[in-house]
Amino acid sequence: MITYRSFCSPPELLSLLIERFNVPTPKTFQQPYVTYNRSTVGYISCIRSPVVRHTKVQPCLNKSYSLYYETPAFYTFQNDYKQPIQLRVLAILNLWVTYHYYDFTTNPTLLDRLKDFLNGDYGKIRFMPKQKVWCEKIQEKIKKKQEVYDIVPPTPTLTNSSTEAKSPTQKNIPKTLWDRAKPGQIERYHLKSLHPVEIARQLTLLHFSMYRAIKPPELVGAVFNQSDKHVRSPQLQKFIDHINDLSFWVARCIIEAETLKERIGLLSRILEVMTEFEKLNNFTGLMAFFSALSLQPIYRLSETKSKLVKKSREQLANFTKVLSDAHHKGIIERLHSINPPCVPFFGIYLSKIVFVEAGYSTFVKLNQRPPT
Repeated sequence: MITYRSFCSPPELLSLLIERFNVPTPKTFQQPYVTYNRSTVGYISCIRSPVVRHTKVQPCLNKSYSLYYETPAFYTFQNDYKQPIQLRVLAILNLWVTYHYYDFTTNPTLLDRLKDFLNGDYGKIRFMPKQKVWCEKIQEKIKKKQEVYDIVPPTPTLTNSSTEAKSPTQKNIPKTLWDRAKPGQIERYHLKSLHPVEIARQLTLLHFSMYRAIKPPELVGAVFNQSDKHVRSPQLQKFIDHINDLSFWVARCIIEAETLKERIGLLSRILEVMTEFEKLNNFTGLMAFFSALSLQPIYRLSETKSKLVKKSREQLANFTKVLSDAHHKGIIERLHSINPPCVPFFGIYLSKIVFVEAGYSTFVKLNQRPPT
């Protein structure tokens, strides 16, 4: 249900599933036992039918009819072939709604089409008892999903610390830490005036919310590398743009420092924030800050780095050893050794997806052997 977008769209998939559900019955499984014209009225004995012995014939002024009886092969086809296929289609629809409901939130027409099908498609479909159970189950899940997606987060109304302490939802939130900049002094908010722990906390919360907003379809087929990437993978592009902006902002803070002492203080503060990122398992924040330190204008500030205290120099050497590997082996080892929650570095997975797409194409040209 994740990779189907590489060969069809969600509306096409739903149409194909509905078409598959409506398995046609071969005509060879139904044999005519009597034919009557429009003047026939009354009862006709169905001698050849193994199921129905008498059928009342309704008069019709314009048409002639043929009555059919079902052969034993018809019931074999119904029980062993058609009904299992139909139940499998309903199971796939249930899986789609349960784990990939975002397809329907972005396309209301698709959701309306699914609801019409589950309700019998205006009388065109007659569900069996087992199939009705599946349909009711899927409809109930749709209802619950809609309730979740329609919830609007409540506006915070807390005005003092005592109320905040009594709120059960706020009970485990740590106390906000302040440095030189105090609450409400927005014009003084800067990398050197805010507490490093609070900077790391707030950025980690932001990165986590942006990370979880990325949906699987934004990665299928490496659409994030195509010309319409801002349309097909909007949340991923928003995340990437934020990380790039964050890296340039950190580098700018260092470059704009007017004195050597100020640059040393800013670099020390950056290393303190990176240490907090490491404690919070925010590898995205770590890479964003380290990328800023790897830019040429910052990388060649050898005198500034030499003036750092011993603890800061050790921190810088440790981060350089872990994060400078082009294959991200250090980050991967850390990911395997930590306990979640965490915010992984997304670049690792994007590189692997691009590699797979380049090495194993979805479509193979004629006379072209696939890679072994």
